[in-house]
Amino acid sequence: MKNNLLTILALTATLAANAQTVNTVKSPDGRLAVNLRCENSRISYSASYDGKTVLENSPLGLFTDVADFTQGLGVDGFKTDTLNFSYNCRTLKRSHVDVKATHAVWSINRNGVPAFDLVFMVKDNDIAFRYEMRRQPAKTKGDSTFCAVVKDDNTHFNMPDGTTTFLSAQMKGGTGWSRTAPSYEHPYFTDRPTGDNAGGAGFVFPCLFKTPNG
Repeated sequence: MKNNLLTILALTATLAANAQTVNTVKSPDGRLAVNLRCENSRISYSASYDGKTVLENSPLGLFTDVADFTQGLGVDGFKTDTLNFSYNCRTLKRSHVDVKATHAVWSINRNGVPAFDLVFMVKDNDIAFRYEMRRQPAKTKGDSTFCAVVKDDNTHFNMPDGTTTFLSAQMKGGTGWSRTAPSYEHPYFTDRPTGDNAGGAGFVFPCLFKTPNG
């Protein structure tokens, strides 16, 4: 009986560790949705518009000189509110901007210690997010963890199969007219398959993608 009880407890602990947490945030008009998942101690997100997939499940997290913030993760809390404000900026294409968005914050822990907040702003046609890092315990006396150097970014944007691109390839440095490359203006390639890196040096902004669902 004791052995059976221990087996049940072990199974329960395993299931809890692998449990999936899903929270959904929607834009003010309800058409754009972001889902955040915590599964197998890793954080990921996806997005849809009118129920059609825009981003497939994509990993989140950062590798820093303080710790690996891509695994051993859990969700401590989740809250949302509504943003509604305006601002003016003479240097933008539109001088007056009205902002209406759903603001969401996920508090993420690493091995039980507060690690970072994921802050999302979901508008009717836009998604923006950032990492707000928490100070970590010092590993040894005298260590400073007031800052963290990001060694690698695990943030992914996984497009659905069949997505095509409208991109301008970045020119290799020291090439082009008077060796001024990389420069902004360069021929655009339309309806190229996602993952086709023309030139091998990446791309310049803006980067546009067309999903199979439109």
